[in-house]
Amino acid sequence: TAEKQNILDKFNHALKLFYEGNFKQAKNLFAEIAAKDAAARAYVLKCEELITQPPTNWQGVWVVTQK
Repeated sequence: TAEKQNILDKFNHALKLFYEGNFKQAKNLFAEIAAKDAAARAYVLKCEELITQPPTNWQGVWVVTQK
């Protein structure tokens, strides 16, 4: 459906921003679709964490620190 495609498009754009290190813009886009996408909800939380504690040498690697 068109709604599903819109969610996918936003997610892909937000993911690109995330890997570029643009966590604030990525968080905003992920937040727009978080109600309908579990992965986007997880990325919102990770973006908040990275905004609060910015990585010194961002390589696009997400290190899992908890289960």
